[in-house]
Amino acid sequence: MLLGIIAAITWYVFREVTWANMIVLVALSVAFVPTWDGAYRDPFKETPRSWVMWTMAYLITTVNVLLNPTWRVVSLVNSIVSMFAHGLVAVLSTKKRKCKFVRGRS
Repeated sequence: MLLGIIAAITWYVFREVTWANMIVLVALSVAFVPTWDGAYRDPFKETPRSWVMWTMAYLITTVNVLLNPTWRVVSLVNSIVSMFAHGLVAVLSTKKRKCKFVRGRS
């Protein structure tokens, strides 16, 4: 919440959209830590379908940025980090991992 407020102030005071977006991206990354931890400890907490769909959406966004002739590296940061964050949850909650998890607890 604090990072969101800092991002809003950064945008309002400095009119700097890039830095505000990077601050929000840090907040997003921090917010994913409990989700990653939960899916790592118990893959049944998440289902991979929605996470795969979000991963694909961010992949399409990344490709879209790359197809823009005036793209900048900073334009890729959000889509790549988001693609990784969602993709990791998808991998941690796969059926194969769930089967290993059940066998490991027996």
